Amino acid sequence: FGYFNMVVSIVALIVPLLYQSIWEGVLRFVISEKDRENEVLSTATIYCMILTIIYLIIYSIFTTTFKIEYSLFILLMGLSQALASYWQFSSRAMKYNDIYTISTVINSIITIVLNIVLIFIMRKGLVGLFIANTVGNLAMFIILESKLKLLLKLKEYKFNRTLLTMIISYSFPLCINGLSWWLMSSCNSLVISLKLGVNQNGIYSMANRFGTVMSLITSVINMAWQEEAFRIHGEVGSDMYFNKVFKILYKMIFSSIIMLIPITYFAYDFMVFGEYKQGVVYVWIIYLIAGFSAFSSHFASGFLANNDSKIVLTTTLIGGGFSAIAGYLVASIYGVYGVVLTSLIGTIITFILRIMKAKRYIDVKINYIEFVLLFSICILEDFICRSFINSITTRMIIFIVTMLILMIQNRNVIVYIHRMIRGRVKNEIVQ
Repeated sequence: FGYFNMVVSIVALIVPLLYQSIWEGVLRFVISEKDRENEVLSTATIYCMILTIIYLIIYSIFTTTFKIEYSLFILLMGLSQALASYWQFSSRAMKYNDIYTISTVINSIITIVLNIVLIFIMRKGLVGLFIANTVGNLAMFIILESKLKLLLKLKEYKFNRTLLTMIISYSFPLCINGLSWWLMSSCNSLVISLKLGVNQNGIYSMANRFGTVMSLITSVINMAWQEEAFRIHGEVGSDMYFNKVFKILYKMIFSSIIMLIPITYFAYDFMVFGEYKQGVVYVWIIYLIAGFSAFSSHFASGFLANNDSKIVLTTTLIGGGFSAIAGYLVASIYGVYGVVLTSLIGTIITFILRIMKAKRYIDVKINYIEFVLLFSICILEDFICRSFINSITTRMIIFIVTMLILMIQNRNVIVYIHRMIRGRVKNEIVQ
């Protein structure tokens, strides 16, 4: 399991670099160049196809020279990841939010079901993990292509080199930005494997699996907001809109974390066994990392709407550099906990820097007292759950009380987020 997670981390780094995160540029240019939508999509699609052929040749030569374990499965998973990323962003750019959401859910369901069948029933081990992730991504690609028909329409449009240069000029800094985010998240797996061993990375990987729940929530919300930020850029009242959406965002995310913490302890009791159980103490930090990453992405959307991707790059490099260096230094002393905690600190540093830089473009208004209070509740709640780790009754009481409070407090926010994901946000703001 630790080896697979390390491979996933490397793939998450390499795929955006190889394709220069061109899907980010597709999203931006389809929205801003409405009359050239088909030209943008066809140009970027052809470019990605050419790159794929080149990389297949290089990879074949490399794996023939150097023996890599599970090389074929790694290749297939990497290609499926590239396909999924490109078609995801293209569907968002073309406002097919419903099919995007459906494909994401189906991808998750297929991956989970195949993991259970291939690993626990058929005992396929690592091969099962590779197959499950690859098939899930391919299913997403097929569903999205059935609606977008990007491949079928290629022959109808021309390849525009000038337009491609413009797209890459925009997306390349975001590709480097992705490298920095990798330093704050996926790099943990490499540091833990190198400094503490593959077994410890397996424990961390299990905890990180639970963290993907929070990442899924934040990614869907942020994707919806990124499109909205591009569309409202320059409109009267956009600053007020930006601030109110951020308030909704942090209340929703902190509320989700507060709800998930006791659930996670229950899940570990019944779903996780052996030495993997000790990883429960890392999950709340992983939730917060996903949360602060979402907060940073919210401000990044503002920079990107102003065509300033350099700030996104520099702020992420600082936070990512801190996470990677500090994590490596403290791993031998504080173990996995120290590595994960430095990642959280690095993410918070990036968030704070973006707040400071955002004041160039936006009149930022944040209720810092409320923000810090919700953050503190997350920390306190995990402390209580950990202190009464053997008391199911105490955790049940915490869960029931927090659920009631959160549902009452966030009833309007829940409705708003649902409408935003469905692409039905209008100009009015939930008060």
